[in-house]
Parts: sequence; structure tokens; C-alpha cells
Amino acid sequence: MVRLRLGAAALLAAIVLSGILSLPAASGPHAVAAPVGPSPFVHPASGCGGPKIPTILRGTLGVEGTILPRPTVGNVTAEFLYAYETNDTTSLGSSLSCFSATYRAPTNASGGFVLNLTLPATSCSRTGCLSYAGPFGPYVFGVSGGAAPAYFLSGHRNGSVVALDWVAALASAQTSPYQFGTLSLGAWTLVRAEPFDGAGNPSTANLSYSWQIAGTGWATSGPSNGSTFNVVGGTAGTTGTVTLWVNGSYNHTAILLAPVHLYLTAVPTAVLTASVTPNPIDVGLPAAASVHATGAGGYAYSATLQPGGSGATQSTACATVPTSGGLVDITCSFGLHYPAAGTFQPTATVTNGFSAAKATFLSVVVSSSLGVAVGPNPNRAYAGTPVRVGISVEAATGTAPYGPACLLTGDGRFVCDESAGPNWTIAVSYASLGTYHATATVADLAGANRTVPLEVDIVAHPAIVALALNQSEVPRGASVRASATVSGGAFPLSYWWNSSSPDSTLASGEVASDQVPSVAFVTGFTAASEQLTLTVVDALGTVVANATTLAISRPITGLALVAPQANASTPAGIPVKVTVVGVDDVGSVVPGFRTAASVRIDPACGAPWVNGSSGPLIGSNGTFTLTAPTGSDPSLEFTVTATQVGACPVAVWSSAFPAPVSLAIPVAADGAHIHLVRPDVVRPGIQQNATLYTVLDRFGNADPQGFLIVEARFGSVLEEFDSAIRGGGGTAVVWVNYTSEGTSGGTLTVLNESNVAILGPLPIPALPGSSATVTPLAWVAILGAAVLGAAAVLVLRRRSGTSAAHVGANDDPDEPLRRLAEGRSHVLSRLSYDHDVDLDEVVRGFPGPMPDAAELAEWVGTLVTEGLVRASVGPDGRPMFRLSHEEERPVGPRVEVDAMALDAALARRDLDAAGDTEPRT
Repeated sequence: MVRLRLGAAALLAAIVLSGILSLPAASGPHAVAAPVGPSPFVHPASGCGGPKIPTILRGTLGVEGTILPRPTVGNVTAEFLYAYETNDTTSLGSSLSCFSATYRAPTNASGGFVLNLTLPATSCSRTGCLSYAGPFGPYVFGVSGGAAPAYFLSGHRNGSVVALDWVAALASAQTSPYQFGTLSLGAWTLVRAEPFDGAGNPSTANLSYSWQIAGTGWATSGPSNGSTFNVVGGTAGTTGTVTLWVNGSYNHTAILLAPVHLYLTAVPTAVLTASVTPNPIDVGLPAAASVHATGAGGYAYSATLQPGGSGATQSTACATVPTSGGLVDITCSFGLHYPAAGTFQPTATVTNGFSAAKATFLSVVVSSSLGVAVGPNPNRAYAGTPVRVGISVEAATGTAPYGPACLLTGDGRFVCDESAGPNWTIAVSYASLGTYHATATVADLAGANRTVPLEVDIVAHPAIVALALNQSEVPRGASVRASATVSGGAFPLSYWWNSSSPDSTLASGEVASDQVPSVAFVTGFTAASEQLTLTVVDALGTVVANATTLAISRPITGLALVAPQANASTPAGIPVKVTVVGVDDVGSVVPGFRTAASVRIDPACGAPWVNGSSGPLIGSNGTFTLTAPTGSDPSLEFTVTATQVGACPVAVWSSAFPAPVSLAIPVAADGAHIHLVRPDVVRPGIQQNATLYTVLDRFGNADPQGFLIVEARFGSVLEEFDSAIRGGGGTAVVWVNYTSEGTSGGTLTVLNESNVAILGPLPIPALPGSSATVTPLAWVAILGAAVLGAAAVLVLRRRSGTSAAHVGANDDPDEPLRRLAEGRSHVLSRLSYDHDVDLDEVVRGFPGPMPDAAELAEWVGTLVTEGLVRASVGPDGRPMFRLSHEEERPVGPRVEVDAMALDAALARRDLDAAGDTEPRT
């Protein structure tokens, strides 16, 4: 039972703020029905069948579209029609009822509003209870106050959010194509008008249209006031402008829109590329012809092909891919093949039914079918050795470039050469012997692939398994037969039998098997043995040989001495082995000599040592006895160790062969054990010293060969040079020199060519007055300096007037030379290697009378001329001087004046002239 009790009606009237207003969706523009969907709250007993909706809805009223005047969204009453259910429960039972209600709420200035659909709470009395459920749909949105001019109301709910909009019935229009369009040249195109409301949906207003076309070469057909407009472009590349005016009315309100424009371009179909692949091509092989074109989109394209020659015309549909600007890429493909060789000119036409373009291909060159040759066939090789298979394309066949060339080896392998040919060599190796059935293949540019079979024979390397003589030892001139067994190799085999005595070929030939014919020969008459050699060459060029030796019996008729070490000079003290052998009547050595012998060593060998195989030999007057060799010592040998340089004659004889045989052993000095003796100090200075030594080996022999290394070390400075050994007249000497540029002492060492010290290290003393200590080994140099110093003192005394024999300086004829020597020495003492000084600095500190300009120029000039001093010009133009390094001095003879040596010589002369009238220091 469905009924409405008065209490419930009064309560409902109290909570509903306005009366019920039923507004179906089609009754006016200000009400919108909400969609009805399935709901778990359907109660057929009450009649409320819609879904349950939120109690509080929040919404916004907006405007979609730009038609003026725009509707107001503020201070507008939003309406919401919904349903709710009542349950009246009494002692008699329950009754359900469904009621409709409308809730109204004002919008704020921005169009926002809130709908509070809260239902009353359950209430009870003594007779029963009244409860409420909902709210339920369906629901209807609405706006009080009527429709906005040229607008209609649109609304929807999403959960608890409500959106209401005034939608312009006609807000915009456009054309299809839109704004820009690309048409095929000569094709009629229908342009459509597309009007929209403010929400972007097709407009439901009452509409009217007006069309216009402008542009060179453009035309129209049909009415110009419908929703479509038909145009065509007749001039390629020109632009046509279509103008559309759309007007309408809604709710008795006129709507006027601004005109819209469509810019059209008429484009022709154009061929971009046309190709045939492959090209060139072989007879009978397929090729692909392809045309790439461009044209307007929206059309179906097709093409026809004339292959050239007598080939039939082909037709095909083309594929299109859209690109920018309304264009499409067009691809049309055909299959080609030519039955005969020649040159052909294919052409094609691409069209969309309105615009067509012709394509001309490059000429297609068709070659004869590919021909391939291989060789050698059959091919031969050894196991493990590469087989070289030659593959080549026959002339005037196929299409270049060629390749790859491949070889199916016959044992499961596939080997290829990727080069362009037309000739290839492929090398493969086989591990096992046998015959393999291989196949060679070659491809060319046109895609042809030719195969040619061949056989590969793998054989073993040739070998001479056995070589035998029917006799192993024979007398001279005897007849002997030789035979051999051969295995492996590629036939035919070439062979040669050769003899060493005399050196000649006994027999030769060629066989197709491994059976080499034997050979008979007669031995020679001179050699102690004869070597027989068999040489075999197979078809692959491998040479093998085997040899055997035939002994020829000969009697011993004399002795001979063999001493390989005596072929060149042997150093003194080094043993030379001499072997005594027996020889036949032609001088050939005969094995088996076992006789005692006597040995004579000449006195020219010095004091030699003679040793046999078991130790030193005992003899007298240079004669020694050799015992016969035993079975374990089959040779008669001895060694001679000479100690004197020159030829060492050795003679041997025996009782069986009394005629002596001899040889001379050349002996040289023992350069590995030399000594420096008898030093001759030529220049005894401390800083500059030159000493001449005699060079002898350990036996007193002069050794004039080679050089010695002289090392002088002063602190961290090492002076090193090679000093050659000079010889002549049976003597050998070497210079041992050094030069010290500092004042401190050092050491002197002499080494042989093997960097082994043979003298020193000897100490080099420091200059007198330095802190260095003078060692006894330096007294030779110091003594020389002391003698020169004493001479200088005598000279100084003479200058000071203490000598009774002294004469005035102006009258002394030696004074200019002495003055020059002293001046040059003083100049050298004032200079250095690392900086320049001027003339004032050069003359400063001179112990005697100061020189005049001419005298000073003479001192310095002679030193510059000799290369001892290097001159330059300073920044102020004054001459500057410094010592020259050794490498800066001129090469060749040079005269140097030593002031101290000059004074010493003059002093000795004066002393000799004065006798003993003055005391000597």
C-alpha cells in the first residue's frame, strides 16, 4: 500500500523550500534531465527506481560560447529536481511512497552554488514511525528565469560535483578541408561546412550558408548556398581561396558569424625517381622496377609500365604515405625479366585519374648468363697444406662487380672471398688423405649464382723410405747396385741417382708410381768414400732426397798434420791442437792411423808447452815422443802452446814414415793479458801530464794492436778517451795523458778494450797550496813542477839584481821572449771558460812592469791566433776575451809557449854559462 499520511506531508512541506516543479528536458532551454542508470536502491514498492545521489552537491554555472550578450552567471537560481522515499511504519505494517522534490539555490558572483539535499531524521509517535531514504534519481537540472538568448542549458553531475553551462547554439564554423587544402590538379573537390555550438558539438541552430571562390584558374559548380561547395583547380601551383559565411537563429534570436576561409593549392602528380634493381642484369634473372612520385593526398594512384623491347605492358596499384602539406609519397613497383641480352629502355606512367606523370628509367643492360671456371681440376695438395683453388668468371658473361666467390670444401666447410673478382684464389687445408668432391660458387651483381664441381686429392708428402747398396765396402773401381723404396707424393715422380765421386748423375727419369728403378755404377778411384744420393720431385714440386755412403778401401802411404786453429794467428799462451793423420797416395785422409810418432818444436816458438792426450809430453832439445793411440783413443793428437810472437814451426815423423811433415803456427801477442811498463814522463805537470808507456803481453811480446781507455776522474768529473797503441820496429807504446782544470786532485785509471783495469787507479795530486794531500804515486809530476819552479826562482833572482852575472833588462837579448812567455801565461791565468773579461781585467795583477798597448796586443793576439783564447765584442764595443774549449780550437799543428818551461830553459843556459859562481836551489 502506498499512501501519504498528513504528518508526513506536513513534515515534507517544512523541509522543501519551494513547490514541486516538474520540468521535462524537452520543455525549455533552462532544464536538463540527468541520465538514469541501474541502482542498488530500486524499491518497486515505492516507485523510486533511480540511483542514489550525494546529499550535498556543489556546482558552478558557466558559459560556453562567445555570442553577445553573454548570459549572467551570478545571482541566478539553480534548480535540482530529485526523488526521495518515505517509509510509514505502524502496527498495521509498512507503507512505502516515492515523492519528487525541487531544491533551489542562488549562485554567487562566480556562478557557484550548493545544493543541500539532506533528508529529515526518522520520527516516531505512539502510532508509528516515519523514516526517509534518498535522495534518488532521476534528476533534472534547471535555472529559474527562462532561457538566455541564443543559448541553451547543459548540465551534468560527476559524483557530488555539478556543472551547468549556458551553451551558445552557434559559436563557430569551419570548412572541411580546414584552413588549407591540397588538391590534385584537375580534380573536383567537395568542400563541407561544419558549424559548432559553444561546447564544440555540431550546432542545432537554424542555419544558412553562403560560399565564394577566388583565385586564378579556379572554378565551381553547383549551388553556393548549401552546406557543401564543389571546386576545381586548373592551374598547377596556384592558390584558390574559398570563403564561407554561416548565419543562424536560436530561440528566435539571430546569430551572425564572421566568415571563414579555406586556402587551396592545386598540385600535379610528379615523378621523383625511377629505378630498376639490379641494373645491369643477367638474362632470365628477375629485376624490380620502382617509381617514386609525389602528388595530392586523398586519391588512389596507379601506374603502367612498358619494359622496352617486346615485353608486355604491366599495370599496378601504387602505395601512398602522407607527408607534409597535404601531399603523399607514391611508390609503384613492378617485376621485370628479359629473355635475351641487350639494352632496354623501360618507361612508366603514374596517375590518380586526374593528373598523370611519366617516368623514364635508366637503360637496362642485360648481360649473358654468368659462366664460371675453376682449376685445377682435379686439384692436389698434401694433408695440412693449403689447397689453392682458382675461380674465375668467363669473359663477357654475368654482370660486374662479381662476388662473393665461395668453396664448399666437401668436408662440411664453406669458405668465401668477398672481393669483387673476376678472379679469386681460395686456399683451404685438409687434415686427412683422400679425394674430396668440392663445389665452387660465384654470384654477380644481378643476383646470379653459378656452381661448378671439382675434385681435390689430398696426398702424403713424398718420402724415400729406404736406400740400400748391395755392398757396403769395396775396392776402387768395383761395380755396385743401389735400390730404394718411395712412398707418398703426387704422381708423376721425377728421380735422379747421383754419385759424389766423380760428381755426376748416374740415372734419371719419371715414373707414375712409387717404384723407382735401381741403378748400377762403378766406384771412383780417388776418394776414400763415395756418397750415393737419390733425389725425387713429385708433381707438387716437393723435393726429397736420401743418401748413403760407400766405403772404398785404401792403404796409408804417408802422414799429414791437421791444425784448424793454426789457420789464423793464435795468441801466445793459447794451445793449438795438432792432429796426426794417415793419408793415401792422393793425399786423402785414411781412417785408422795408429802409429807412435816423434814431434820437433822449433826454438822460434819460445818456451813452449807440449801436451798429449794424457798430459804433458817429456822431451829434450825440443823433441817429444807421441805413443800410438789405443782403441779408446783412435786419434793421435797433441797441443803446442807457443810463447813467442812469429811463426812456430812443428815437424812430425814416425818409424813407418820417416820423412817428416811440418806446419808453421802463426803466433800473435796475448792481447788479453797486457801490461804497461817503462813509463817515460814527457810532460810532468800536475794539471797536465803526458806519459809514454811500453805495452807488453805476459810473455814480454810487444802488442802493437788495438787501443787503451784512459780515465781521469776529478771529483764528479770524468775525463775519458781512447789512446791507440802504436807499434814499429818490434815495439809497442801508448800515451797516457790527463788534464785537470781544477786545483783538487783525482785518480788515473787505464783499462783495456774489455774495460778491465790494467793500471791504477793512481792518485793525481792537487796543486801545491790546496788542501789535498800529495801521495807518493804523484812524485813524478811534482818533481817536474819543482824543477821548473826552481828555474823560475833563479830567473826572478836575476831580475831582482841578486845575481852577480845579471845584466840590465834592456840589454838582455832573451828578455823579449821571456816577457812574451810571462805575459801569455798571465793572460791565460786571468781568463776562464764561462765568462768574458776586458783588457783591463786581463792585465790586472801582472807581477812585472805593466805592458804598453802594443805589448799587450802581442800577448793576447798570439793566444787568439793559436785558438787558445776566443775574442768577442761587448755591448759597449770593447773587446772581450775568454778561454776556448778544446772542440773550439783549430785542428792541426800549433805552437804553444810555456812561460815556466822557457824560464827553466833560460835558467839552465845561464847556469851552464856561469859555472858554479851562483848557488843552486
